[in-house]
Amino acid sequence: MATHLEQLGADPLLWAWPILQSFFSRYLCRADWLVLWDHLLCHEPVFMAVALVAYAKLNGPAILAATSAEQVYLYIHVYIYIYIYIYIYIYIYI
Repeated sequence: MATHLEQLGADPLLWAWPILQSFFSRYLCRADWLVLWDHLLCHEPVFMAVALVAYAKLNGPAILAATSAEQVYLYIHVYIYIYIYIYIYIYIYI
């Protein structure tokens, strides 16, 4: 996925920064956002990066289908809610 994003010119500032800037609040419902923050406060700071990787992995098919950096940007800004338990599952099994 990293190679595909690089080929499109979609650097992390384009796709990752909006997610981190909102601290996932635009992408998780309130209850799941609180669960994520419980985990962020109880684990090492690297958990934030793991959550970001999990988001990218869950949305991999759509991101890989993008043919331009603009499509990646627009997809990220759709604010698709993801269930936090999927993040935690990916975190455990990465």
